[in-house]
Amino acid sequence: NSHIKNSTGRLQIFNFANNEDIYIQGNDDGGAITALTLDMSDAGTAIFNHDIKLADNGKAFFGGGTDLSIYHDGSNSYILQQTTGDLIIQNSVDDADVIFKSDDGSGGTTEYFRLDGGNEGSYFSKHVHLIDSVQLRIGNGNDAAFYHDSYDTYLTNGTGDFYIQNTANDKD
Repeated sequence: NSHIKNSTGRLQIFNFANNEDIYIQGNDDGGAITALTLDMSDAGTAIFNHDIKLADNGKAFFGGGTDLSIYHDGSNSYILQQTTGDLIIQNSVDDADVIFKSDDGSGGTTEYFRLDGGNEGSYFSKHVHLIDSVQLRIGNGNDAAFYHDSYDTYLTNGTGDFYIQNTANDKD
């Protein structure tokens, strides 16, 4: 066995060659692999050439104040925004979607909800269930609402006229 060991102070590894990378390599079943590259031409960006595995409850932190963390506790997985700002999920690819999928009850997965960037719409692929007294509100000032309070069902309008209209040809 070989060791690099330090018992006091810092242990430093230097590469002073201009824009030359630092590699950490090993042997995987007879073949050399690069596990980690520190790309000095890209401000020391760390490039993991294979999977990164964290043990249960091992957190990946992002931000100077550990603002965002991602982890798995052995049963559930979490994405937490915990100190400042909003949590923004964004797809910047032209006309692409953000798709929310989950188990479909038969061992597969299915789409439940999609933000469609090409058609500029929000689409639900499965039923939407609102619990009692939670309102579906429509309009900037909550102008209209639809809800059920566990006994009665309400469709309300708070501004202007209220229309129920069928625009299909020859239909009642």
